[in-house]
Amino acid sequence: MHTFLALIVGFLAISLLIAGCCCPGLLSGLVPTATPTSTPTATATDTPTPTATPTDTPTPTATRTHTPTPTRTVAPTQTPRPTVTPSRTPAPTRKPAPTVAGPAQVVASMPDPIPCTKWNTGCQWNFTATFTEKNGVSATIKRIGRRFVDTNGHVWTVGSSEWHDETIYIPAKGNNSYSSWVRTLAGEDPDLRGGTVTVSYSGVDAKGNAFSGSVSAKLAWSP
Repeated sequence: MHTFLALIVGFLAISLLIAGCCCPGLLSGLVPTATPTSTPTATATDTPTPTATPTDTPTPTATRTHTPTPTRTVAPTQTPRPTVTPSRTPAPTRKPAPTVAGPAQVVASMPDPIPCTKWNTGCQWNFTATFTEKNGVSATIKRIGRRFVDTNGHVWTVGSSEWHDETIYIPAKGNNSYSSWVRTLAGEDPDLRGGTVTVSYSGVDAKGNAFSGSVSAKLAWSP
């Protein structure tokens, strides 16, 4: 069809060209008419519609970031000071005391001479008798006696009797004491300056055995 139209158009064009050449006036009165050009109808081409190719956009995966554990700063180890461990001294083994069958052995002692402390025209004498047990048996003194003798040999006592009751406990291998005093004027009876004092004692030990004894010392003449 298109070819046929093209042939007709071509023929007409040639005819007009000849007529123009032969009869110019003929063509001068003609208004050129635009020859419709056969515009080919665009044939729909099966152009494939571009299909959006899905891009494999990777789904963002949450990557777990490990928070670093804070590092504990280790304090420098102090060099321990050498510790001196005291050696434990073994406790001494206590040996049982031997059984004593005999009585307590109580002995007495006093300073000699007994010093004179100035009193009025005469002296005051303060004396102490110390009792010691030496046989490993405790004992108790029950009676104490005090006797004074002047330089003329006269015997004097304090009160009406030389003896009086007294309780003095003496532990085994231990000691205890008894203290007293006496004072006199110079030149009057009794004048004990330069005389003597005797302390006597008696009692029983822990086994019921009786014991007794005495101790004497000189009385100083002056301070």
